Amino acid sequence: TVADIDAGRFETQATVNGTASDGTNVTDLSDDPSDPTNIDLEGDGEPDDPNVLTFAHSPSYDFVKEAVHDDANGNGFADAGEVINYTFTVENTGNVTLSDVAVTDTKATISGSPIATLAPGEIDTSVTGIHTIIQDDIDAGSFSNSATAVGKNPKGEDVPKQARPSDGLPGDPT
Repeated sequence: TVADIDAGRFETQATVNGTASDGTNVTDLSDDPSDPTNIDLEGDGEPDDPNVLTFAHSPSYDFVKEAVHDDANGNGFADAGEVINYTFTVENTGNVTLSDVAVTDTKATISGSPIATLAPGEIDTSVTGIHTIIQDDIDAGSFSNSATAVGKNPKGEDVPKQARPSDGLPGDPT
């Protein structure tokens, strides 16, 4: 399960129950023959270590930033005071759950961040941003910027990512 992969391991052990020819009940635990420690959990002189499978963590996500100019007066041009609305799509492309995925953008006001948890394969579109156009943006003839995100893997380690436009590469400005 995802919880097993997030934990990085899965432990299992079988129990066998039987009846001896003299009618007594017999129980024994399985042993992992590859475990050199050979722990005797039952105290019966036989090793009883559980089988332990370990899983590698591969945290990864795609982070897309899209922009739409809100032409409030409908004149077809950007005017000071109008806004650029941003939508952020974060898709967990790794094999572990990400948590606290925080989106930052130095030139926009962000809402909906951080994303509390993002399971493998899950897509979140709840984070949005807004930039109010100023005259300097118009005088420059364009406005572009980038966003970053930092999520946490199950070990609490940072997993950073740069946003990309829907048709670009991570780090390309929107």
